[in-house]
Amino acid sequence: MRLEINVAGFDELAKILSGENITAAAVEAVDESSALIFNRIKRNFLAQVDPEGRHWEPSYAAFRRSFGIGSDGRKRRSGGGTLFDTGTLFHSIQLFSVDPLERAIGTDVSYAPFHNFGTVNLPKREFLGFGQEDYDIALRVFLKKIESALT
Repeated sequence: MRLEINVAGFDELAKILSGENITAAAVEAVDESSALIFNRIKRNFLAQVDPEGRHWEPSYAAFRRSFGIGSDGRKRRSGGGTLFDTGTLFHSIQLFSVDPLERAIGTDVSYAPFHNFGTVNLPKREFLGFGQEDYDIALRVFLKKIESALT
C-alpha cells in the first residue's frame, strides 16, 4: 500500500527547466515537499487523527492498554494508542524514491489497508493520506524551491 502524489504538468516543467542546476533544484523540491508530507503523516498517526485532523474512533485494545491490560488479558505496561500496540504499523510507514523526480509513501504491512480504509467490522482510521492543508504547504515548499532556482 502506498500513497502517491502526482504534480500535474511536472514532466513538462522538467523539460523546460532542463539545466543542471534546475534539475538539482527539482530533485530537492521533490525531496523537501515529500519529506514534509511524510512527517505530517507520521505526526497525524501519533496524534491519532486522519489527514483532515478528525480523531480516529478509539479502539477497545487501546482502551485496555491504557489500564495496563494486554490483548491476552494479562497485566502489562501501559501505553500504546489506537493502531499502536507494538509499533509495527507506525514504523513500517516509509518514504522512498520511485525515480529521480517521484517519491512514494507506503507500508508493506499486510493489515494496513484494513485499518486505513476500514472494513465491515473495522472502522476507517486513515493514516496514509494527506489533507488540503498538507497539499498547500507541500506545494508552497515545492514552488519556492523551483522559484529560487530560477533566480
